[in-house]
Amino acid sequence: MMVRSLRVGVPLSRCMIVVSEESDEPTCREFKVIASEVAMGRSLGEVLQTVADRVDVQEYRFLATVISIQSSTGGALADVLSSLADTIKQQIAIYKRGLALSSEAKMSSYVLAALPFCIGLMLEIVSPDYINQLFLTQSGHYLLAYALCLFILGVAVMRIIISRVLDL
Repeated sequence: MMVRSLRVGVPLSRCMIVVSEESDEPTCREFKVIASEVAMGRSLGEVLQTVADRVDVQEYRFLATVISIQSSTGGALADVLSSLADTIKQQIAIYKRGLALSSEAKMSSYVLAALPFCIGLMLEIVSPDYINQLFLTQSGHYLLAYALCLFILGVAVMRIIISRVLDL
């Protein structure tokens, strides 16, 4: 919104007002604060940095940094903000791709966790004498206990791997 406004010749201070009027919550509220503080005479870079620190959103920090640097060096702010918007869009796309991949990994872990039970059920249907050896003999009890321990360990390892991947 700011890039389009700047490209048609709207001043930056008015761009802030346009964003505060036409964007959704909570962005409109934050840009109203920015516009009012700039109208009272504070520098835009300083106000943006204060808002970025208070809100703790990475995109606001990027915007504050870009505007601070641009105000000291000069140049085409619309082009710089356009580049920032493209970067943020790419970042959002990567985040969504990560969520999709993590969902795939979670589903794979659910399938792998259900697999022993499905095979056990199929063996019960196809060959009940074969699977009943696990429940009726002492050595079968040991094998079941061992299998249960390995199953719990496998599920725990899958959960740890998925949670570590999501934290990145």
